[in-house]
Amino acid sequence: MRTILFYLLFQFTVSLAAQPVSLQKTWVGENLEFVRIDSQWAYIELFGVFPEQMKYKLAGDTLRLYRQGTSSRDNYKTVITENYDFLVIKFTGTELELGALNKNALELTGLQKQLLLKDRKSILPKKVALEGIKFDHGPCFGTCPAMTLEITNQNQLRFIGGEHAVKQGFYTALIPDSLVSRMEQLVAELEIDRLKTWQQTVSDAPRSALEFHYDNKTKTIRNYFLPAITHELTRFMLELPRKVSLVRAAAAFKIEFADKQ
Repeated sequence: MRTILFYLLFQFTVSLAAQPVSLQKTWVGENLEFVRIDSQWAYIELFGVFPEQMKYKLAGDTLRLYRQGTSSRDNYKTVITENYDFLVIKFTGTELELGALNKNALELTGLQKQLLLKDRKSILPKKVALEGIKFDHGPCFGTCPAMTLEITNQNQLRFIGGEHAVKQGFYTALIPDSLVSRMEQLVAELEIDRLKTWQQTVSDAPRSALEFHYDNKTKTIRNYFLPAITHELTRFMLELPRKVSLVRAAAAFKIEFADKQ
């Protein structure tokens, strides 16, 4: 029996070592866990913990995230490496289970000992009856575009452009069907009911908000770092004013959010 178990573990380890690109996907969990792995970098975000991006190595059944730096203690002569080690407990191609192996890994996960993740592409989109969507993006100390926009279920856009936005002032536009379809696809991938944020204190980052009117419900999320699963939709909203024909409105208007902020 012991020989058989050793053989199975050996086979699993060899399989991972022989196919390091297998983990190169976007993985998500039930509580907004988000892990994206490419050929060099691993981006990890868990609810209640600020996101981190590090280089990684896969050795056998251990996924090691690491970062390197120097210290003023020895005039920056010595390179210091911090390791964040995870055991690959389960990997099926569409499912990934990771276990924190050291203190650094536990801190990275907000003290979660295990992460249960699924390949994001394996999760079927949940179509909703989208009645409208609003987006707000605040300024920062740099060139972050300040803007507020609203999209109705009639494909109408209302846009208020502030500093560093593509245009300043009040505008309207008709959104092409192709862009509406892309937006609906991004929304369907979110599982809106599960979206939430946590208390964050950030000195220099734009504060953003997304508000969904759907299935006779309203959901507003607002923070400096919105959940990672919303990032594609956020980028879509930021780029949208450049992709439509904006027409200056005859009069100023307001776009109000349910949270009154």
